[in-house]
Amino acid sequence: MRAFNLTIKICLLSGMLVLLSLLFAEGGKAMPEKVDFIRKVGFKGADWYREQANLWKKEIEKNPQNKDAWFNYYLASEYSYWGNYEAQSEKKAGLEQILTEMQEAIPNSFEYHLFNYRLHHDLASLKKAYQLEPDNPLPYYDLIVHYEMEGNKDTFKELNQKLYRSQDIASGLLEYNYNVLMSVAPNAILFTNGDNDTYPCWVLQSVKNVRPGVTVLNRHLIRNSSYLKQKLAARDIDLNLDNLPSANSASFMAELCKTINTQSPEMPIYTAATVDEAVTDVFKDDLYLVGLAFRYNQTRFDNIARLKENWKNQFRLDYLKHDWYSEEHPSTSKITSKLNMNYIPPLMILYEQYAKEKKPERARQCK
Repeated sequence: MRAFNLTIKICLLSGMLVLLSLLFAEGGKAMPEKVDFIRKVGFKGADWYREQANLWKKEIEKNPQNKDAWFNYYLASEYSYWGNYEAQSEKKAGLEQILTEMQEAIPNSFEYHLFNYRLHHDLASLKKAYQLEPDNPLPYYDLIVHYEMEGNKDTFKELNQKLYRSQDIASGLLEYNYNVLMSVAPNAILFTNGDNDTYPCWVLQSVKNVRPGVTVLNRHLIRNSSYLKQKLAARDIDLNLDNLPSANSASFMAELCKTINTQSPEMPIYTAATVDEAVTDVFKDDLYLVGLAFRYNQTRFDNIARLKENWKNQFRLDYLKHDWYSEEHPSTSKITSKLNMNYIPPLMILYEQYAKEKKPERARQCK
């Protein structure tokens, strides 16, 4: 028995040594970690990206043809400047140098063309990356935006279908954005904030026919006046955008909503709960929470009845308890979990309302 116990201890010790060897290499130096897009894992801090850029650069020095190392090195270098607006010239020069070296080391590669598009907005490079790896979902995102802004509905739908089949978007994100779409009227205009409340909505509309009549307008894309005019014209809204503030101003969306509402008062207008408060704070008194979106109304609006209806009959909520396989997706802990915090405000409103109506059982369900 003692010999058996000794064998177990030796095995455990060996396992620990193997684990340590995986965690540390070359005399205890840190190993490089995978660098993913912020839309998938969130921002990890400039210091982390700088460290990863240095580590991946060393991997390239060992093997200049290591495509994976180039991918991580470029993305880490780009994100190391995230939010540092004063260093944009330095950032661009550094990324230009990396691209030049990448072109020499791995010419005509997927990685080179993907990042050449990312830095120079060279559409030909993006299409080349897609051609080289048609089953890699990374080019899908920017191609979807391109064809959306171009008004090419067929290719837009085709790429959304490919994005759905790739499973690159976490299931929890699709569930969350299903509830965003179900928060609004079937023929609404919905303003969204960024990648994680726009792409999933487009995918659900294109693939699952969820609220196909809703016009999803990303607040960054509508800075392009031609695109905005095109989308509004499709809803029979003809606005003189010259009368609006600059698209970069804090009051732009507020004035846009007001103008649409004045011209087409029957048109339901919403902002997703994810839209930056710096944008919505200007007209917060005209926004009424109805779930995972706010209804825009210049006059008083009974949002409680709509909130009850959405929560009880429209939302899919099982995933909040049973999001199968979600732990395997990198977006779950950093992105989906954060977005799910947006369920708290409507729950608080419902709890207070049911308590006021002396419905303790329903109030308890909102805790």
